[in-house]
Amino acid sequence: MKKAIEAVLKTPRYRTKDLCLALQVSRTTLWRWSKDPSFPAPIKRGAIVLWDAEAVEQWLEGGEVVV
Repeated sequence: MKKAIEAVLKTPRYRTKDLCLALQVSRTTLWRWSKDPSFPAPIKRGAIVLWDAEAVEQWLEGGEVVV
């Protein structure tokens, strides 16, 4: 179990602003994409919203996302 937690913590994550810059899309586009069931869900911790970088990359490549 400890290895699973360590793997999750090592996975790169983006804040919304940083992901928008990386993908060159607006916040509106990112949130519209997030409503699609195939798009990786954001990770919300209070006021902080993070996006799993690997999951978003897999979505962009058209592969299946493993959650």
